[in-house]
Amino acid sequence: MQDSLFPRLLRHLRLKPDTPAAAEALPLWDEALALARPTTWREQLPIGDFLREFAPHAAQSRDLARTLVGCTSVVLLAATLGEGVERRAGERFASGRPFAGYVLDRMGSFLVEQAMKELHAGVRSGQATRGGRATRRYSPGYGDFPLEAQAHFLRLAGPALQGLGLTAGFALVPAKTVTAVCGLAD
Repeated sequence: MQDSLFPRLLRHLRLKPDTPAAAEALPLWDEALALARPTTWREQLPIGDFLREFAPHAAQSRDLARTLVGCTSVVLLAATLGEGVERRAGERFASGRPFAGYVLDRMGSFLVEQAMKELHAGVRSGQATRGGRATRRYSPGYGDFPLEAQAHFLRLAGPALQGLGLTAGFALVPAKTVTAVCGLAD
């Protein structure tokens, strides 16, 4: 995985290959990969059930309604890395190594986004095989879909997303966690 993703990671970090910063990032990448515990979850609901389960947040979002036009069901998506990368990044910051802390933190964000992209690609591919289409991902906190909707993901996923929590402001813990919805249409 390192060989195929590392060049993309360097672009994500805005580091040029063959520089001292890229050389310092390489062992941090190995460390991030070793610490990451990616877990994904998905659940498909008929659109009516989705609106009921995510009430009132989904129904109040005009942006989400536009995304789901023509959809008969919704797939709930979640990806998390666990707390390892996040914790190690904090340790590096605390020990006076801000570059290492920052890079590890950004690597965690990159890895969780890669996990979510792969999960969404699987949904899109499966729907295309059946002659349908899947919408783009739409996450709580984006547009007018409130962060409060995160609580619905945790409630519905139950033990599948064990270890996840919410802050008082509805941010997910661990922070390297992403949730989204994706509509399915025939």
